[in-house]
Amino acid sequence: MAKCCIEQLKQCSKYDLHLLMRIIAIALGVYTVTFLIVLPWICNEWAYSKYFQDSNTREKQLRNKVDKINTERLSKAKEYFNQSDPEESIKFYKLLEMNSHIDIAVGVVTVKRTHPKLELGYLTQVMQAIDSIFKTHSKNLNNVLFICNTDDSPKDYHEAKYLSEFVPMHILPHYKQGPSDKFSKETSDYAFCLQAGLDYNPDYVLIIEDDTIPYKDIFTVIEHSLARLRSQHYSQSKDWCYLKLFYPQKWQGYANELMTIIEIIGLAAVGGCATVAVLFVSSKRVTSNLTKCICFVLGAIYSVLFCVMIGRQYFLELRRLLSPWLYRVISAPDCCSPAILYPQHILNQLIPFLNSTISNKDKPFDYALDDFVRLHNYEQYLVEPNLLNHIGMYSSLKAQSSDPEMFL
Repeated sequence: MAKCCIEQLKQCSKYDLHLLMRIIAIALGVYTVTFLIVLPWICNEWAYSKYFQDSNTREKQLRNKVDKINTERLSKAKEYFNQSDPEESIKFYKLLEMNSHIDIAVGVVTVKRTHPKLELGYLTQVMQAIDSIFKTHSKNLNNVLFICNTDDSPKDYHEAKYLSEFVPMHILPHYKQGPSDKFSKETSDYAFCLQAGLDYNPDYVLIIEDDTIPYKDIFTVIEHSLARLRSQHYSQSKDWCYLKLFYPQKWQGYANELMTIIEIIGLAAVGGCATVAVLFVSSKRVTSNLTKCICFVLGAIYSVLFCVMIGRQYFLELRRLLSPWLYRVISAPDCCSPAILYPQHILNQLIPFLNSTISNKDKPFDYALDDFVRLHNYEQYLVEPNLLNHIGMYSSLKAQSSDPEMFL
């Protein structure tokens, strides 16, 4: 390889050598300015950037920032419901339930959360967002909405009781409040909510956890995604069990996986070709193949480094900003269940399966769901970017709070 390069250099004209040295000097300058000055300055507070540096002091600052954002969002949600008419709201949802055909039954599964100093109000914020979407797009939706209250003391869950004045609520019957350990209860509660959604006889059931706020275009993107799953490419593959609408952003970066490796190769190709194109336009004379190759390599490395250092998560967000058609459906990884859409026919198998696994105290719900998928050899899909924003820094299952940067 080295000998080949030396031979190529010997064959280069003085013009080519001068141009090559100039290109390398410019590249060094661009690399230095981009990766040592501009990006560190811009991205130092971006949680998924390589320039983000965590520390105890910063974590405390971020936690306070997340709490402040949550308080402001809760205040707006409360104002929204204070200005709403409970009777008209319930009437609106009852009319939706009377439709002859229901596309999606949307259930928000919830339990009471407490914090020693803060009023979390996650459910209020989630219901405000969904209620607004339903009432803004009601003419285009054949969907129904309900709160699925699975708290052990539903009468003492005042936040849910208040919201039930605006949105229909299903309460877990007392005789079904059996499992005391958190994982068994989580699975049992989820199965109950799936059944509550299935009772509406919809085409699909969407279960959303009470700390994930949907984006306004959620149902438009779901419609496009389902159309893709019904297309010839997907219909010829195995039956699918569910469509995930959320996956933790911290795991959406570039990784040693086929999909992201292909993305990196594509980035390199685009960056390399763009650099060669710039060379072609700016050069007054025909350049050697060696010069073109070096330009391609410099451009390819630059584009890959640029995207990796900023973080794949932020480039995924560009799809959301540009068009609902740019969301994509990919094979879903295991884990995590903040928002999942299920076809109706799957639930007749899934609900009994979940009820049969309740006795396993060491298995969270999403693990049981993964077992079901593998048992029946189903496909599982994920929409990228996420269709919901996770706001639950304080979990209902874990004693400690999660990393605050995940909720900014």
